[in-house]
Amino acid sequence: MVVQLDEPSLAAVLAGSLTGITGIDSVRAIPEPEVLDLLDSLIDTIALPVAVHCCDGGAPVDLLRRTRAVAVAVDAHELRRTDLDALGELLQAGKTLVLGSVPSATPDRPPLWRECAEPGVKLVDSLGFDRSILASQVSVTPSCGLAGSTPEWARRATALTHEVVAAYRDAPESL
Repeated sequence: MVVQLDEPSLAAVLAGSLTGITGIDSVRAIPEPEVLDLLDSLIDTIALPVAVHCCDGGAPVDLLRRTRAVAVAVDAHELRRTDLDALGELLQAGKTLVLGSVPSATPDRPPLWRECAEPGVKLVDSLGFDRSILASQVSVTPSCGLAGSTPEWARRATALTHEVVAAYRDAPESL
């Protein structure tokens, strides 16, 4: 079992761009070392492995890599070229990368499992890792939860994640 800490506003916390109570004020930026200490303190109190999920654009991948979490979960479609070094360091550190590459909301055209597998394949190829790392350190989820999706799409999205993970495990070189 893995406990997921959902931190969608982490980039805004670091940037000081969270809206205050009145909507006029903003909440002060919290320095990265303080955020790291707070996350690690919380992770230490949980007696299970922890994944930190940040699906918002601008996820602070390097900060998340430095936490005591065993996994970092991000929306694959929100990643930027500037995240590549931190993602490579995360994988080199032995952490699991959880890529949200399956749509959370019901899409106009449901993707094929290969389309959902593509972000992970492109990422490890661009980082220069052997594709076998897809089986050992990369997992796939919906991009940001399924709470707002229909039951039918939630079932299909879950099936897609299983299909992608099976392909990563069984035939990563053929993708």
